[in-house]
Amino acid sequence: MAALNAATATSGPIALVTQREVEREEIEDPAELYSVGTLAKIAQVVQLQDGTVRAIVQGQGRLKVLGFVQTSPYIIVRVEELPT
Repeated sequence: MAALNAATATSGPIALVTQREVEREEIEDPAELYSVGTLAKIAQVVQLQDGTVRAIVQGQGRLKVLGFVQTSPYIIVRVEELPT
């Protein structure tokens, strides 16, 4: 949520990557994520009555995660854009 709020506040892009182990809560090492993902723009964030947050994002391109810049309060990564 902290990453989503920060990206929404700055209108910045986000990196969407899949984690290797679904049941893990905390990601501490880049090796726990797949290195190729999607560069996306947040189009809309909606908080539902049950407290669930739904984000609509628009893919802008492919990216490769090169490493972590920070891990707290949310993960920030260094990325390289890949050709589509």
